[in-house]
Amino acid sequence: MDARWGKRDLLQAPVVFGQFGGGETQGAIRNISHRGLYVETAHPLQVASCALVSLMAGDNPEKCLYQTAALVVHRDDQGIGVMLPEGAGHIVAALCQAKPTLEFTTLG
Repeated sequence: MDARWGKRDLLQAPVVFGQFGGGETQGAIRNISHRGLYVETAHPLQVASCALVSLMAGDNPEKCLYQTAALVVHRDDQGIGVMLPEGAGHIVAALCQAKPTLEFTTLG
């Protein structure tokens, strides 16, 4: 049984994973729904990890368009499933049309 909620829309956008104290890795969003997204990455975060998700303007990587908290709820060999607060998925999807870079910063 599929435990995910809602319809998934295909989406491709770059992701940068940062950690407090330094270090970062790359990934890419593969799909998004109103409550979450799936991110392919060679270095997935652990399930139950909390992260700050920041959408940075593609043409100005210093400009943050939107931030929200996220929770890693799934991990497999190819990446992670991330749960977003209610309604954040629609905002993220709309912003991704502007070709931003998504940044995850682990919170601990």
